Amino acid sequence: MLLFRSACVALFAMATAACVSASGEPAPIQAAAAPARSCAPQAAPVPAGLSVEQMVGQLLVVGFQGQSTASASAASVRKDIADGAVGGVLFLRHNIGSAANVKALTASFASASNPPPLLMIDQEGGLVSRLPAKIGFPSTPSAEAVARDNSPEEARAIYDRMARSLKAWGFNVNLAPVADVAVNPGNPVIAKAGRAYSSDPRTVAAYDRVFVTAHRAAGVAPTLKHFPGHGSSAGDSHNGAVDITRTWSETELIPYRELIDAGLVDIVMVGHLRLDRHNTGDTLPASISPDIVAGMLRSELCFNGVVMTDDLIMRAIRNRMSATDAVIAALKADNDLIVVSGDSSTGPDFPRTVAAAVAAEAAKDPAFRQSIAASYGRVMALKRRFAGGGRS
Repeated sequence: MLLFRSACVALFAMATAACVSASGEPAPIQAAAAPARSCAPQAAPVPAGLSVEQMVGQLLVVGFQGQSTASASAASVRKDIADGAVGGVLFLRHNIGSAANVKALTASFASASNPPPLLMIDQEGGLVSRLPAKIGFPSTPSAEAVARDNSPEEARAIYDRMARSLKAWGFNVNLAPVADVAVNPGNPVIAKAGRAYSSDPRTVAAYDRVFVTAHRAAGVAPTLKHFPGHGSSAGDSHNGAVDITRTWSETELIPYRELIDAGLVDIVMVGHLRLDRHNTGDTLPASISPDIVAGMLRSELCFNGVVMTDDLIMRAIRNRMSATDAVIAALKADNDLIVVSGDSSTGPDFPRTVAAAVAAEAAKDPAFRQSIAASYGRVMALKRRFAGGGRS
């Protein structure tokens, strides 16, 4: 049974190398060769007359307080959406009350602008399920359990149900699936939490493929995370900077490379992970590192879709710089969507304050302004596909 399951996974992933050698022993996993196709960016048209502040607004993803449309924080975010100061909203655990309240919130945000905002939630299954079964959302096993108990073909029904339910509840972006490879079984935030499908990167790719295609079919944008790979780490980037330089290997790129080459990736989330791959003493977290985002992800893996940061309020970033400086650094690294869920360091005026700061920086650097325009084009293309039209 295990041999059959392994063969099915390999075939489903359309791996380029055989899973089993001629002797019957498992073949060693090797990183796939870099794709031969051009990495030239696919520029999207940007409407004339837009200011930098207007473009930056569509790149910002914010959080809010409260669990109902009556919340003052939710009302403030609705106004920011209507004014074009915010382009996306992240729902966190503290925002989840009843099913009726969640649906009312997503509907109120969606009706605030045309096109509607990107409405995001982390719904991986298992421990990371912001929408719990106790309020009526279908329960989904962890990635580890799904891969253990189901072939990729069998997993499709599980993720079809999840994706259709997310769409029905008003979400258009799921911050999943995890593309991390469970390299370190003692990893406290990935392997021990059951968030990775496997320690084999092509098995991870196979189940990621199923998750992605199910969500796309339902009209929900999936998000591969945490680039360039959180599976070999020994720490959790929620609690501070995590250095993976000594533990990371290029095999952790295999799920990303396979899905990018297959045209199945809409969004990649970059983690707060230090990877000094050139031994230059670079201590920047990947999420704000030009070498990782513009270099590895854009230029080497040829990803022309939307790149988003993990939450810039996490300690790995906020212990290092202000939220405004972090946004500027993330944009300069070639991220498109910038997540700042909000804490005591930000406030209701943050979207406008940070947009003005970015505009001031762009006024000094035409190349930076052009990069922001390219990000705006990619984000609006994503919205057209998954957010659709709003009110008339």
